[in-house]
Amino acid sequence: MRLQDSQSGMVSTAEPPAGSDGGAFRDTLLRYIAEARSGFRALGARQIGNWNPNVNLPGATSCRGGGTAKEPFIECVLYRTSSESEAAEKLEDLIDLMQAALPGWKSDRVNLFNAYFSNRQAAAESVNVNLGVSHRDTNYDLTLTVRSSLRAVP
Repeated sequence: MRLQDSQSGMVSTAEPPAGSDGGAFRDTLLRYIAEARSGFRALGARQIGNWNPNVNLPGATSCRGGGTAKEPFIECVLYRTSSESEAAEKLEDLIDLMQAALPGWKSDRVNLFNAYFSNRQAAAESVNVNLGVSHRDTNYDLTLTVRSSLRAVP
């Protein structure tokens, strides 16, 4: 599937997560990012603790919210496999998809199983999209986390 970003014109051949439409995936991701600065309140966030977003990322097997009022997040499990190499390959696809969906965002690869994208805003307004693979029991979960930093600047 070829995904074209309607704003930048960039084309990605990366597949969106199974069961999702690339446009719906991008639109929901952008909504998560837009709502991050308000602490995800419009998506069902509470002041502190765990909560379930009222809008899930298309194709995700699960989504949850958490954190504190100053550092809220939404984390979605996009893919689960028992193969480490398949998880690494799917992460590469997701990185390509994020680069197309978030043009102009700074990206960095931390290691084989972790990458992040930053909106390059001041620390008090920063939003990060973190991609990662975690090993749980016999499975590898590919997760996408949208995290906000709502700290006051002195």
